[in-house]
Amino acid sequence: MNEIARGHNSPPISSEDLRVAHEQLRWCCDSGWLPFESTAEVEPVGGIIGQDDAVGALQFGLEIDAPGQNIFVRGLVGTGRMSLVKQLIKQIQPACPLAKDRCYVHNFAQPSRPRLISLPRGQAKAFATRVDKLIEFIQKDLAPSLSSEMIQARRAALDDRIQSQMRQLDEPLKQELAANNLALVPVQAGQTVQPAIFPVINNETIPPDRFKQLRTEGKISQEQADAIHAKTNMFAKRLQKIGAKVRQIQIRHETSLQQLYQEEARSRLDSRVACIEQDFPHNQVKGFLSEIVADVVSHRLGDLEKDTSFLRQYRVNVVLRHDADENCPFIIENTPTLGNLLGGIANNSSDANGSGKVSPANDGS
Repeated sequence: MNEIARGHNSPPISSEDLRVAHEQLRWCCDSGWLPFESTAEVEPVGGIIGQDDAVGALQFGLEIDAPGQNIFVRGLVGTGRMSLVKQLIKQIQPACPLAKDRCYVHNFAQPSRPRLISLPRGQAKAFATRVDKLIEFIQKDLAPSLSSEMIQARRAALDDRIQSQMRQLDEPLKQELAANNLALVPVQAGQTVQPAIFPVINNETIPPDRFKQLRTEGKISQEQADAIHAKTNMFAKRLQKIGAKVRQIQIRHETSLQQLYQEEARSRLDSRVACIEQDFPHNQVKGFLSEIVADVVSHRLGDLEKDTSFLRQYRVNVVLRHDADENCPFIIENTPTLGNLLGGIANNSSDANGSGKVSPANDGS
């Protein structure tokens, strides 16, 4: 065959004839063919070369709004699948419903079921900070503010009023007792002080023990003792009726004092809560803050100078927050397990206050 190819007169082909010089093993482009001096002068080629159908399908899938639908990208390692997806997402910037900020707060009606508050993106952390400032005011400044000179003056006016009412009740009785050689004396009975009627002999108020001793010594006759007991019993019934009226006055006085401090506390809290509501005008926020004020005013004023551990339940637990200018998030998950995709709830027992916190395993936006 070689002889036929080369002709009858051609010598046979040897291995030397087939040898190629090493300079000829690689093709080299003649720089003179190129219309530029450096590649810096050349506009780079965009996109993925040679994958027009794949690019079109992926672009269509990213642009269409189809909740619950997914795109499956398949290809060999190193073919640029992830680069293509990232590039198209950056170019298209697909729109998506932006998740709100989420936080849990104490449920005063059902403490075992925390209440969820949803806020516009970027507001949860700021809201929690404002509530912390409110808690700090309740802890440090509310009680001292209720001891101001203005409040003390109003309390003194209430005290004067009750003293005047009680004098109007017992003054006539005291005068009648004095006319009958009797006196109204305060007597300690356990933790309270109660009025009692003692006889007056020789301008001296005689307590029961002293009266018994005088009776034993014969300085008070049986007739005198019977007369004193009769008058004492008669006035004791009137004293009992007056005592009932006095207790009613005291109850009204205690109620007035309680209302005084509650009104002042509510006024001081409402002014601070109003500022928070103005910056976070949401019904959920307004309801939560109103419950804080009601709880402090109705149940906690007596604890402000003793134990303020109850303030812990007023804190806001932020479980999902975003930056206000944050766009639709794109998360790359190289290990798409169920837990990594859906997230989870972890009880953080190392919390300084000993209470568990709800934490998202991923952003979940």
